[in-house]
Amino acid sequence: MALSVAMIAELACFIEVVCPKPGNIQPGKPLGQINEMSLIVSAMGLSEAFRDAEAPVGRIVTRAAQASKNLVGRETSRGAILLLSPLVKAAHEIRKKMGHSPTLRASDFRAEAEEILSELKGEDSAQIRAVFGACRSAGADSTDDNLPLLEMMKGAMSHDSVAREYAKGYEITFGITVPCLETLWNKGYALKRSIQQTALVLLAEVPDTEIARNFGEDESIAASEIAGRAVMSGGYFSAGGRKTLTALRSRLEDPEKPMPPTATADLTAAGVFVFLERTLGSTPLSSLLERWDYMDES
Repeated sequence: MALSVAMIAELACFIEVVCPKPGNIQPGKPLGQINEMSLIVSAMGLSEAFRDAEAPVGRIVTRAAQASKNLVGRETSRGAILLLSPLVKAAHEIRKKMGHSPTLRASDFRAEAEEILSELKGEDSAQIRAVFGACRSAGADSTDDNLPLLEMMKGAMSHDSVAREYAKGYEITFGITVPCLETLWNKGYALKRSIQQTALVLLAEVPDTEIARNFGEDESIAASEIAGRAVMSGGYFSAGGRKTLTALRSRLEDPEKPMPPTATADLTAAGVFVFLERTLGSTPLSSLLERWDYMDES
């Protein structure tokens, strides 16, 4: 059975949630009233919107945001919605041209996504702005409704990773996340471990903008520095790396001040989607599942 683009996007969200990562909502570790099931049910709403990939991106974003909120009762997936919607549209357009190709190059995927981003104007732009409301308080440029969408995103990209991906044509996704994940997978590591290590590398290289927004830039940088030390020590693949990961968890999961790296989670989901869309063109889903490795939770 070939998976549709919407099914792969939904699967990417599921996978991101069930891969335990320091500070993030995960099985057994809710944040307030939001738990892992909230995020999984939210992903079901996103998938419903993504099925209509012929629709303009702005409409996809709006429908996904509304579906998620209707199902869960609150907004839980703004970043994932904004990051995934143009990528879903890009994957759909590529499939129309060449099918679910085993030879799809990451550079071609990125080029299609960049073209879609460059065409976001008018109603598309207005609908995306409405969902991307958080950036309005981030800087003078981002509050100008007359500014073109990508110019607005450039004004906000220093303090919002979603804005940076729009402004830079998915620079993080195709420059860090996908190459790291594909390298680990091709080396034979379990999919879960590959994703966890990739998320750790992301946090090390890209300070989490949601931590910075909610707790200050110093906290965001400190978390990235600890993540960087974990990566340098081997991350999930060494005793030293796992010891440093314990320190990272302690910092991010302090009961008195939990600091979930939400932006990193959203970026991870986007990268997992691209990885799955490319990999499942030549590899059966069953092969990925066989290398998931649920049992290794250390």
